[in-house]
Amino acid sequence: MSYLSQQQARRLAYLIVASQFGVTGIVGVLFLIFAGTRAGVSAWLGGAISAVGTYYQVRIAFAPSRFGDPRRMARAFYLAEVAKIGIIVALFVLALKWLDLAQAPMMLAFVSTLFVYLLALLWAPLSGNKDG
Repeated sequence: MSYLSQQQARRLAYLIVASQFGVTGIVGVLFLIFAGTRAGVSAWLGGAISAVGTYYQVRIAFAPSRFGDPRRMARAFYLAEVAKIGIIVALFVLALKWLDLAQAPMMLAFVSTLFVYLLALLWAPLSGNKDG
């Protein structure tokens, strides 16, 4: 059975966050070029909302104090997921309520950052330490 070490998992998680910010930048620039400033800013905010949520999820789930006890690790991951969802919902509500945004570019950029999770499956090492 292969698995990632704690350090490898944390590194992969931060690579996901960085990649989401990269995708956000690319999508934002494309909307800026082809659809204008409002669409570009909207796309940037949509992607940033996803990446910020993922960042806080990683910070909570991969805090060094969370490792060791499997129950504590499981609780940390559940807490991190709930925090991520809460942050994303709160940021969407604030952005849509107070800013004049183009909703389609915002949502397209948000969804495009989620594809980074699929790429992460390719980034993870296929073999690692062996049990038994």
